[in-house]
Amino acid sequence: MTRSVHPYDPVATYAAVFDALPIIAFMTDARGVVTYLSRGWERFTGNRAEAVLRDGYSAVIHDEDAGRAVAAWRDARRRAESYSDEYRIQIADGSFRWVRSRAEAIRRDDEIVGWLGTLVDVHDLHLSAEKLEAAVATSDERAREANAHVQFVERLLDSLDDCIKVLDTDARLRSMSPNGMKALAIDDFSAVQGSDWLEFWSGEDRVAAEHAVNEARRGRTGRFTGQYSVRSAERWWHVTVTPIYDATDVLESFLVTSRDVTERRQARIDLAQSEERYRLLTQALPGVTWTAAPSGLLDHISGLTTADGSDSSASLGEGWLNIVHPEDRNAAGARWRRSIETGDPYESEFRVQSADGSYRWQLVRAVPQRNSVGEITRWVGVNTDVNDQRLALDRERRIAVTLQEAMLPQALPRRDGLRLDAYYSPGDSEATIGGDWYDAFELPDGRIVLTIGDVLGKGLVAAVTMGRIRQAMRAVAPFDARPHALLRAADYTVRTDSAGVTDNYATALAGVYDSTDRTFTFASAGHPGPILRRSDGTVEQLTAAGTLLGLRGPDEEATLIVSVTPGSALFFVTDGVLEHTRNIDEGIRRVCAAVRHDAVMRSANPAQALAEEVLAGERATDDVAVLFAEFA
Repeated sequence: MTRSVHPYDPVATYAAVFDALPIIAFMTDARGVVTYLSRGWERFTGNRAEAVLRDGYSAVIHDEDAGRAVAAWRDARRRAESYSDEYRIQIADGSFRWVRSRAEAIRRDDEIVGWLGTLVDVHDLHLSAEKLEAAVATSDERAREANAHVQFVERLLDSLDDCIKVLDTDARLRSMSPNGMKALAIDDFSAVQGSDWLEFWSGEDRVAAEHAVNEARRGRTGRFTGQYSVRSAERWWHVTVTPIYDATDVLESFLVTSRDVTERRQARIDLAQSEERYRLLTQALPGVTWTAAPSGLLDHISGLTTADGSDSSASLGEGWLNIVHPEDRNAAGARWRRSIETGDPYESEFRVQSADGSYRWQLVRAVPQRNSVGEITRWVGVNTDVNDQRLALDRERRIAVTLQEAMLPQALPRRDGLRLDAYYSPGDSEATIGGDWYDAFELPDGRIVLTIGDVLGKGLVAAVTMGRIRQAMRAVAPFDARPHALLRAADYTVRTDSAGVTDNYATALAGVYDSTDRTFTFASAGHPGPILRRSDGTVEQLTAAGTLLGLRGPDEEATLIVSVTPGSALFFVTDGVLEHTRNIDEGIRRVCAAVRHDAVMRSANPAQALAEEVLAGERATDDVAVLFAEFA
């Protein structure tokens, strides 16, 4: 007798057992490719199993039988039904013997992951009548072997966590696995033995159970999910009903597997509720919400109205780039790809085409959602319209830039033996405009005052504060040109008159060049010291201690005196140059390297040449100010 079963344990477990049994067993993967032959194969055919695994099982089937056998095998797999066929296979001496092949699907979580089958030698049944007696004896032996296999499978099924039941052809309970009795809280099986299994179900579940049994009667596998309470607790079960045939292919019974899916079903309900809450939330948000796969391809958009009136499906995948302003498209896409590669949150501002065809600025942010092991499972993003704020900031930027440039000196002092040059460039956004300055002016006694600094703030307020600091130092210089006195005046201005802003600070450097003794005396309020290039080409960064404007003490008078010989030069820079790479050490290295270049020194505009070499073709993300002084 042969049973069709739904094994659940890993293939390796069956392999270890079948190798010890006197039968020919085989297993395949989900595609039907043979992955295992028991040792009985070698005992029966004299051929090594490795050759079949390498060349394919069809290679040993007789040419006259191969086409039909392969087609029947393919059809059984396509319909996910039991397989049975007879054909001739070649053994080691080159002859062929008839075998009967049967196979059943191996399922895990209702998905076919492979097939388990047996081969029985029925060659003698195809011989002449005078050999029938020998064939019957052989068949009986094969039947005993098959029965031993069935007993093994029954023991195996008893060890599974699923509730395994055998029904007779009238769908009455014949047997139940021990774990199945435990799952259903049945202490004595005799109390339910012979009961109509269909009576366990009610309502629509009863109809589904009857349909599953009828499917099994037709030779197919019936499936449904229903509710059956255990000790008054509602439990949900996924049920499969499979026909079991005897050796003559007559329906003998049904194998029923019931798996408790209560937790899984509740998880799906919770997920659906969570997704519904997310859907309602995204509909309530004023912006556009969206999600993307780990690959970065958008798979859902809510709240987007396109210019042509079409739905948002055209913006899925990478289609969203088509509605980004052409001038912003490359940068927006590059930043998104960088976030996908690194897993870092995404944030960018760019213009997106709205329903009326115009472009509006949007702030786009996205964060990754990760599973328990840290893998990104999706991206969740939101687009917020910031067009009005952006236009207002653009207006402030234009005002700040105009004010900044108006407050900077329109011309630098011209003196024999001294070449001065300066360069200023605003940052690339309104958030980085205002605050950096330089200045150079001549005192009545012929000395030259050089100042440079940076207000720790941005925008229009910073530009106004910068102008007041610069004017404060110019106002006090004719009366007290000592560098620390200039910084004291600037500090007082920051503390008392910073455009109505509290907690305002700035860095500054003030120095005085005296051509009579060829010295440059300077003091710093938290600002980087100048870079000195000597006449022999060597470079040194000069430093002087000092506290920020707005925090300086009344007794801070530290100054540094540097001798400036003919052929030497000083470069003064703000942090827009030093911190362009986001690494101050790298910034200092780049500045010093540029100062060493003779091409910078020979340039008609050394200050601009230094800035361009340090920025290396990139746009400045902050204000850039450079002041240059060369002594002859």
